[in-house]
Amino acid sequence: LLQGTSVIGSPQVLTGASGSVPYSQNYSFATVPAGEYTLKVEKKGHAPWTEEITVDGSAVAKDVTVYLIGDVNKDGVINGQDLQRLYEHIKGEKLLSVEALPLGDVNGDGAVNGQDLQRLYEHIKGEKLLS
Repeated sequence: LLQGTSVIGSPQVLTGASGSVPYSQNYSFATVPAGEYTLKVEKKGHAPWTEEITVDGSAVAKDVTVYLIGDVNKDGVINGQDLQRLYEHIKGEKLLSVEALPLGDVNGDGAVNGQDLQRLYEHIKGEKLLS
């Protein structure tokens, strides 16, 4: 939880959840003063999730879903369907949603292009797995 560039409370590190995807975990921040904040959720290998929130006198509850980088169709697996969907985006045939764009940037350079398509192909073929 951030207020400007300041971290509010201790960042919470959650242990891995067991079971099948999607995984679910609960967390909370105790005694947060009223104000404007940024809630940021990160998990290795997943696109980060960020949302601006306002805290007033009542509790704020948020459901957050983070997706694997490369899982552009958000079905929980990275496969040929994601490769096809990324190809359609790059060719301009069917653009990714604003929410899915970070999932298509598999090499993390801030752009979704042919380099991401190649990198995703290498991952699917098992030649060079995404980390």
